[in-house]
Order: sequence, then structure tokens, then C-alpha cells
Amino acid sequence: RDHFNPESPDFDAVKVKRLLENNLLSISDMLEDQYSVECFTPAPGDAYQPKEHKAMRIIETDDENLASTVAECLGSGFRYADDGKLLRQARVVVYKKK
Repeated sequence: RDHFNPESPDFDAVKVKRLLENNLLSISDMLEDQYSVECFTPAPGDAYQPKEHKAMRIIETDDENLASTVAECLGSGFRYADDGKLLRQARVVVYKKK
């Protein structure tokens, strides 16, 4: 637990980040292997897809090229690998034309 306490002399943010990333990879692998559930993470610049993405915040823009695209992914989505049925929308920040 000392690794997670920023006030501890043993605290190392890089180690904590690596540990969390490894745990997320393990969970993702387990979901895919045992339940055929895949994780998807929209990248900045991807087209906003309301059925697959939940807009958590909107950023207004004058740039036509950015309008209706993902600005940032706040949380991955999940769907069944076999049929593509959505389990949870990805949480995203979306650009919207002014």
C-alpha cells in the first residue's frame, strides 16, 4: 500500500502507473479470453459515433475538420467480440461546431 500513498517515502508514481496499466491489461485479457468481450478506445480525431460513444463534455470549435470528432477518450467502451453488441459506450470529449 505504501506505493499508493503519495506521502510515503516509498511512493513512486512511475511504478504505480505501471502497476495499474498491467492490472488493466490483465483484466482486459481475461474479459476477452473468458467472456469474448473486447475493449475499444476511440482515438482523438475519430468520428464521433453516438451509438458507441457517450459525450461527457463538448468543446466548441470553428474548425470544420474537428467538428463531430473525438477530442479525448475519458474511458474505454466494451462490446461482445462475436456479434459486436455494445455493453458500454466509450466516454469521450467531442468537438462541436459553433
